Amino acid sequence: MPSEILHCTPPEDLCRAPEKVASWHALPVVPRNPVPTLQALFEELHAAFEAEASQGIIIDNSQPAASFARLNARVQALLTRYTQEGSSDWRRYAAFNSHHYIRHLIEESPHFEILLVCWQPGQGSHIHDHDNSHCWLTCLDGTLEEKHYQAGESASPVAGSAFPASALPGVERVTSPCPAMHATHSQRLGPGDTGYISDRIALHTVACPSGTPAPGAVSLHVYAPPIRRVRLFTPQEDQVVVRKPGFWSVRGVRT
Repeated sequence: MPSEILHCTPPEDLCRAPEKVASWHALPVVPRNPVPTLQALFEELHAAFEAEASQGIIIDNSQPAASFARLNARVQALLTRYTQEGSSDWRRYAAFNSHHYIRHLIEESPHFEILLVCWQPGQGSHIHDHDNSHCWLTCLDGTLEEKHYQAGESASPVAGSAFPASALPGVERVTSPCPAMHATHSQRLGPGDTGYISDRIALHTVACPSGTPAPGAVSLHVYAPPIRRVRLFTPQEDQVVVRKPGFWSVRGVRT
């Protein structure tokens, strides 16, 4: 005998159509801020520098303290935003060289320039100045070590770059003697860290420590105004080298 099929009759109130159907409204879509790009960074930096220049202020390391304070706060904020919000478009410019660290010009204006610098482990700069420019330095990847120096009269040993300064391209003048260099400060920079220096503060070196995992380190530099001449100090060779710095690539095109 077949088993009975039981039918459950729902309560009457569950079968009755609702008197009023609630209306649903879609929640507003909150747009996400786009990840900053190098082009956007350049445009916002341009606006920051123009805001000071439009007041008749000359952009360099001797500009009025109040003007520099405004500019420094804005530049630091923009660099921090670029690194903290996961920007990675810098990677398409990154290229390394086994003989020397290399500089890539991303963009420039009359008031400033943006550079990407790639360092293999163990590569570093000579002690150098900044030709009265501001220098902001942000580590994007890897580890960098920055050291500050002051010129002195008594000799002190200094570890410089293994690449002779006089052999670099763009050398315009080599003089001797070189003043002794005294290390006054050092710091390590990791991804997202930003430092600032000018000739009013110190000379400096930047290097990628030899223990850094390959391929090394990448840094983003803002120089204001653009640097056209630089002095390299090499106590171990007793020379001061004046050179015009060059670029491995300009706006992504190999020079």
